[in-house]
Amino acid sequence: MKSDQQKARTPYVDQAAFNYTPSQVTTSYAGSISGTGSHTMNLEDDNQSKASVYTSYTAATDTSEGLIRMERGRAFNVLSETYSLPTDTDEWNRLDKQHMAITLGLGGLYPAPDVVHAVLAPQDGVTKRIVDLGCGTGVWAIEMAREFPHCEVVGIDLARVPLPEADLPTNCRFEVDDINLGIPHLKEQFDVVFCRAVALGLKDFRKSLEDVCACAKPGGIIIWIDADYSFYSKWPMTYRPFFSSSNPDGSCLQRCLYEVRRVSESLLGSDLKTMEAIMEDGFWNHAIMLDPATCKVASLYLPVGTWCDAGDSLVQRELVRYVGMLMRQQMSEIPRTTQPLLLKAGWSKELTDRWGAEILEECKKDDLGFRFRVVWGRRREGPEMSAPALPSVVSSSGDEILRPKYPLYEEYDSEEQARAAATIRNRGKDIPAPPLVSEATETYF
Repeated sequence: MKSDQQKARTPYVDQAAFNYTPSQVTTSYAGSISGTGSHTMNLEDDNQSKASVYTSYTAATDTSEGLIRMERGRAFNVLSETYSLPTDTDEWNRLDKQHMAITLGLGGLYPAPDVVHAVLAPQDGVTKRIVDLGCGTGVWAIEMAREFPHCEVVGIDLARVPLPEADLPTNCRFEVDDINLGIPHLKEQFDVVFCRAVALGLKDFRKSLEDVCACAKPGGIIIWIDADYSFYSKWPMTYRPFFSSSNPDGSCLQRCLYEVRRVSESLLGSDLKTMEAIMEDGFWNHAIMLDPATCKVASLYLPVGTWCDAGDSLVQRELVRYVGMLMRQQMSEIPRTTQPLLLKAGWSKELTDRWGAEILEECKKDDLGFRFRVVWGRRREGPEMSAPALPSVVSSSGDEILRPKYPLYEEYDSEEQARAAATIRNRGKDIPAPPLVSEATETYF
């Protein structure tokens, strides 16, 4: 029999998007839902998206059993307590569903595809390089290596990536590191610098942002995607209040996420408030190394479940429903993913189990949605200078024609536009905080 630690290190991950490039995922999906493919997707079947791949990981950094610790049957990284979510098979599966939902929402692996393609255009005598900081399962880095075979791709995370070196593209590798400690060895090495869902583990977001921007070569693009840490209802989205004794009709999923955020900030030192302030306004004023003329902000809304019928065509509506199915699957794992953290904070197992049961019901029947902030900009040529001009690059793949446009995505071209959208979106959030666990006198359920 395997021990808990051996099970946590089992080299297997169910990667829903792993067998396809982003364009293949979208194209295959679009063909199926429009009736032109060889089968029709059952959007209510949560097993439909499972495409299993056997994986493991071997690297020079993986030299001992000391890279993970076990807590209540889950595996966690040992490099940083600030990032409090697990690193094991169940969490890898959840993250890969999230990856596929975001990729479908963006219409590819990244926003601003014209800029990314121009930045990564082949150039004689120059090796183009991409880094994924906080790479999770490694799926984004691997797909980028496949999409841009002339580029070198590096993925960096607090824990090992569950992939065997022999199965990686030859232009892709992974390292174990902690962004909080600084990354000066990566300075000015990359044409594309990518971060996604890493803010929960950062102690000083402003400093980490400066470190991340410093990784880019002059003219390189920095792309940061991170969570809103709130749930919304319907479309257009409105804030969904959390459950409490004074609001028994509120969302348990919202309450769970609220407590995870509160514990992460108060006990573990996570700097989520700074992340929110900067990413809501964009990189126009907060990253002195970036060219304001190249900056943009976007909002990506992902429904949880198949309730949303937004879209002007059947293909768009079915795309939204498929994204919702993926989000329902991964959000259904939130109770198990977050319970160790909530127990550490003092909430009882009985209460968190009740929250978990309610969350599963919410994921099935409520009109919930989750938002990701998407922010990008290019590094200046020098102090107070613009970013260098980009070559004109026209994609010859035809992907832009084949991809159905995701209707729940908005881009903002200026700080004023971004702030105006945030003002509307944040209505209803200024409600009293629920009591801390040590002060809680609420009667639950």
